Amino acid sequence: MSRYYGRGRGRLRINEVATKVVITSMYEVRAEEAKGLQSDRYVSPLGFERIREDVVDLIAKKDAKALAKAGGNGQVFFRLIRLGACTSQSDCQYGGIESVAHCGGGETGKPCSEVLFDREKEVSITEELQELELEISTLPPGTPRHKALAHERTALENYLNVIAE
Repeated sequence: MSRYYGRGRGRLRINEVATKVVITSMYEVRAEEAKGLQSDRYVSPLGFERIREDVVDLIAKKDAKALAKAGGNGQVFFRLIRLGACTSQSDCQYGGIESVAHCGGGETGKPCSEVLFDREKEVSITEELQELELEISTLPPGTPRHKALAHERTALENYLNVIAE
């Protein structure tokens, strides 16, 4: 089976038109989400000046179709994560999906310079923090899982502190 999938035989074969429609739609959705950078929905832990002027200017100058095309060409760097969005121009080794400890500064105390916190995620982050507190209370201090969840908790608290300002 490994060889079967490794040779690409498990890939769904659809025609070129359908492939283009799916890819175009993906970039159009991403462009609409990126337009939110112009509002006060997203906030940087490093202050408003940190929301990269080149990204905001690019968004302001383009309509949704042009923005989608720019995203497809790699000119717009915007990827949704659990705390909001990542504007890193390269792949992130930390992900931002399964753990936000690095993004929110849970390990170092300082959030990542590429993260933008989404104010609309406050309710889900607050709920997640409450669940995390319960789990941490059941673990023996000093264990690897306890340490990892403590970093996660700090990141979520950093998020809540930043969006409250």
